[in-house]
Amino acid sequence: MSFDRQGIADHAKGLASNIQGNLRRSLESIGVDILQGTGRFADGNKIKYRRALGRVDISLAHHLSLCAALTGFAHASTHLR
Repeated sequence: MSFDRQGIADHAKGLASNIQGNLRRSLESIGVDILQGTGRFADGNKIKYRRALGRVDISLAHHLSLCAALTGFAHASTHLR
């Protein structure tokens, strides 16, 4: 028995990409802003994060969720108000 490892990996990557896109669109449709980068809390209602290109931003948040991901889908996500 043999397996096409690359074919299986490509299929899995495609499925993950579809799920990621669907989740992103679902969250954005209810008003969630998704911030990608490496972040930390600046204080009780602020998050400071560095985007992939090195720009540093500070955002105010009413509700905040940090989501870790290995491939950068959503290192930090927050619902801004």
